[in-house]
Amino acid sequence: MTESGEKIRTNWIAVTESQLQSLADLGLQLKDSERQRLLDNPALEKFLLECRDDKGHCELIFEECIDPEKVPEPALNGRKVYSSRAFAGICFTTLGRRALFFMETYEWVGASGMVEGARAVMPEYLAAHGDKELSEHEDCVYLSFFAIQYLLHFRPIELNERKEYRKGIKSNLPLAAPFTKPGKVRVSHFKGDISKVQVSHRNFTEWHCPAWGVRGHYRHYRDGRISYVKPYIKGKLKEEYQGREYVLFRED
Repeated sequence: MTESGEKIRTNWIAVTESQLQSLADLGLQLKDSERQRLLDNPALEKFLLECRDDKGHCELIFEECIDPEKVPEPALNGRKVYSSRAFAGICFTTLGRRALFFMETYEWVGASGMVEGARAVMPEYLAAHGDKELSEHEDCVYLSFFAIQYLLHFRPIELNERKEYRKGIKSNLPLAAPFTKPGKVRVSHFKGDISKVQVSHRNFTEWHCPAWGVRGHYRHYRDGRISYVKPYIKGKLKEEYQGREYVLFRED
């Protein structure tokens, strides 16, 4: 949920701490040109990353790829700041602390319209941890973002196509002949291992009551009918069944 109270509707990705570190290691292996390509064409422009440790503590990381055309150009020290496609990460921890940081935002320095240089800037920086801890956490979130984008672009699936046909009518005329139109259906197959779930069958139910019975009685219906229910005894030990005796008046 944002500061204005608006809920964040986005994709949800859940990982553990070890998986997050593996994603960061994969993002570290990507070249700068590959990262820029993923920024220009992201598989998911924004998603929510859930990271849990062994103790069950949860940390939510909202990661978003920002389009510079939708963000106004701020002024910094009298110079305009132009952004390439930027990346923002917002961290929400279980303790209610928040860390907001923007990355891949550049200030293009130029006096006469010619670009003379560029440097990274931080438009907003709210530290929830120490400077060193936040810097390490920022790098981990930054690298995991590129690793997730890379895996979504090159996930291990293979696509094949099969032909299917459907019948239709060429026109609304009553004597129009039906025709068959060929079509193609794309089917995806996942190459990974699929864990099978073992179903346990229900065992035989053991009766706790060896015998039970019903006394003879009359049943009165709403429509005025009266029927008599005959007494019966059921169960494996129905021969040993005995009715319970109730004493209404005790003789002293």
